[in-house]
Amino acid sequence: TASVAGGVPVHLHQCQQFLPASNLWEAVMAYAITAWDQQIFTPIRYHVEELEEQLARLRAYSPVITGSLLVSYDGLPIASDLPFVLEEERAAARSASILVLAERVAAELRRGGLDQVCLNGEDGHVVIASVTHDTSLAVLCKAEARIPMVLLEVQYCVDSLRGLL
Repeated sequence: TASVAGGVPVHLHQCQQFLPASNLWEAVMAYAITAWDQQIFTPIRYHVEELEEQLARLRAYSPVITGSLLVSYDGLPIASDLPFVLEEERAAARSASILVLAERVAAELRRGGLDQVCLNGEDGHVVIASVTHDTSLAVLCKAEARIPMVLLEVQYCVDSLRGLL
């Protein structure tokens, strides 16, 4: 199984008609383009405005939260509430990478499923929480933030986001 067009799963047996493409990736992409044209599948559509409103509520509710970013499993930004200039694509990709790596570590250490990752830095904290199997939420906090309170607020936001996704 491969994932194309916004995470839509494509089973390799569906691509056999496009072989002998020079490689398997070309066959998968050829199938995806054909399926898109024939509307065999529909990509995931997010209600970005509603998601961004929820992220804005999180920041408004807690003065120690400075911003947040909803990220796809592929590392693409879906929605954000960042009051400062930040390369969303790069931050989204790194947030997704951190969560995937943390999931692997948790699995290898037999700690069960992963809920969140907390990074503590000199200038603040970052909490990355799993929202659904294919989205995560990165929340930026000030250095003086009380982490247990932030984790609670992040969990409330995650629950709300799940209702919107």
